[in-house]
Parts: sequence; C-alpha cells; structure tokens
Amino acid sequence: MRIDVTYISHVRPITRIDCRALVQFKYQENGTYIVTRFDEAHNHPLASPESTIFLKGNRKMTEVQKQFVTKVKVLKLGGVKAYRGWKELCGGYNNIGATEVDFKNFVRDIKTYIGNFDAQMFVENLIRRKDTCSAFYFDFIVDENKCLAGVFWADPICA
Repeated sequence: MRIDVTYISHVRPITRIDCRALVQFKYQENGTYIVTRFDEAHNHPLASPESTIFLKGNRKMTEVQKQFVTKVKVLKLGGVKAYRGWKELCGGYNNIGATEVDFKNFVRDIKTYIGNFDAQMFVENLIRRKDTCSAFYFDFIVDENKCLAGVFWADPICA
C-alpha cells in the first residue's frame, strides 16, 4: 500500500518563548525528501554541554535504577524518594542519567501494570517459596470482598 504524501507541514513552535526555528521537508516522487524551508534563528539559548544530559533523548533509566525503584516501592517509597535516594548513592543529580519525573513515571507504570493483582502476585510468590522449601509455612485471610486482609508466614532457613 502506498500513501501519496506530497507535502507535510507540522510546525511545533516552543510556545513559552515563541521560538520560530523550524525545518520543513517535501516528499519527492523518487522517494527522497528536499528541504523546502529552514529557519535556524532561535530567540533563546540552546542547551549547554552541561545540561544535555537532561534532554529527553539522553535520559533513560537503567535496569539497575528500575530494580532499585521496585525494591524501595516495597518500603512504600515513591518515585521522588527513590530519585533522591539514588542521587545520594551515585553522588549527585548529574550522575543519575534520568530525572525525577522519569522515576515518578516508572512508579506509575509499575502501578498500572500491577493494577489490582498485587495481592495475587504476593500470594503466588509465597506459593513458589513453599515449593522450594517444604518447611516454609504461610497462611492468609481474605475479607468479605475477596481482598487480601492479612498474611502470616514463617520462613525457616532452607538449604
């Protein structure tokens, strides 16, 4: 299927400071593009080398950071406290590689993924523990709404 696109114009100015810098392209029949309009005049300073680590394209949470957030979430710490804790561990905000919003968004994504299944996941984890250690014991209480109301477990040392 071929879509006939002859001209695409999508101007997204930075509205806070009314920056009109832009580049527009036109699709050619031979499958290439040509630049039809280019305005490089910015009315604001561009990112300094020190601040480029905070640009969206340069930010990404590492797997270690994601594991850290997941672990501290068990302690009822949210994204902001996880971010501040990580800052202390790595020696400053410039060493994190992600922003506080990235951490908060990751916590939000975990909550969205887990949804209402966190209790079920917890019980399944206890069942797996019982499968690996026959001396492990657990019991749980479910309320009238079939929600997990209480959990008790005894975790002896298993070889």
